[in-house]
Amino acid sequence: MLSLVRYTIASLCATAAAQQYAGDTISGSLPSAEGAEIAYFRVSDPSGANDRLTLLNYYSLDSNGQRLQESAVERAVIMNFGQNRNAADYEGFVIEALKKVTSGASVDNTAVMVPMWANDQDKGVAYPYDDQTQTSTSNAMVWYDTEWAYGRNNMYPSSSTNISTFYVLDEIVQYYMDESTFPNLKEVVIAGHSMGSQLVQRYAALTSVQSGRIPVTFWPADPNSLVWLSADHPVQTSNCPTFDDYPEGFSNYAQDNQQYGQTLVSQGVEAVRQNFQNKQVAWLRSTQDQGDHTTDGCGAYASGNNRDERFLNFIKAFPPQCEDPAGGNCDTVDYIDATHDAQAAFGSEAGLARLFSDNFDGKGVRAHDFGTRRQNDDDPYPSSA
Repeated sequence: MLSLVRYTIASLCATAAAQQYAGDTISGSLPSAEGAEIAYFRVSDPSGANDRLTLLNYYSLDSNGQRLQESAVERAVIMNFGQNRNAADYEGFVIEALKKVTSGASVDNTAVMVPMWANDQDKGVAYPYDDQTQTSTSNAMVWYDTEWAYGRNNMYPSSSTNISTFYVLDEIVQYYMDESTFPNLKEVVIAGHSMGSQLVQRYAALTSVQSGRIPVTFWPADPNSLVWLSADHPVQTSNCPTFDDYPEGFSNYAQDNQQYGQTLVSQGVEAVRQNFQNKQVAWLRSTQDQGDHTTDGCGAYASGNNRDERFLNFIKAFPPQCEDPAGGNCDTVDYIDATHDAQAAFGSEAGLARLFSDNFDGKGVRAHDFGTRRQNDDDPYPSSA
């Protein structure tokens, strides 16, 4: 059923054209991040309209303040920020957490990348903008409002507006999967907190990228809403006829002008669910985070009244799986005693394990689930204690 979408990592790499530092240098006034630089990732345009598409990002430096040597990189962490798009803060938070690791991962062997999903509010800061013509004047990739979080297409540069954030993530993963460039890489972690976590969960449901020669872990931490993997949602929906529309479900995916993943979604939500369940997902839930922040209508409430309910309802409906803790598809569920706080999530014991330590040596070893078990089917790898 999934033969059309389950490509191998090798075939993806064969078409990868993106290279870190190969994009255009984009003028702006983004803040700096200690231990990192602003870099320019070149993204290949599937339409061929623009061969200089550039994704701004923050990229970590080594302990001497120099660019990482690709041959030294053993782990790549791609962190996606929240709704405030404070990429410099997120880069700093992840590097700060990395420095807490006492063995294995370090700033000299771990690449930390925070994509700058710039939007229309970032004009003049993340990218140059002409107020008279009311358009961007560079090849920087820019999205409208929060559409970057749902995999929708970019709005700038105007020469090419057909690029999903999910496609860009595919390009980034392909770059790291190139064995000739990163011969010692052993793990890729695609992570996000808050709205960035929403991006990660939806991307995991739709992308063909999965563990192969290099394991790929998806780390969604404290998402506000999740795309539901069946047509049945757990909460009464009579007052919300659009409850299963994307980004909460897949009923209107084609009508939503979503180009990425259309082949998969056209096969039915069961195919999407199987694609998601083929991924290695490391969930993190902050137990004091009972909040709610919806921006796209009533659909999120069909899966719960707040972040906590939505998460628990999701993993009850679609239980995490871990047939082999040393294998390439072992889901984990971690709970930490924290509020909705990215810095606390990254620096927690669970955050350090999933972001940096699990499988660091490439032997598949990962920590037991962290925190208190909250329901019978949410902990596939509980501690023996």
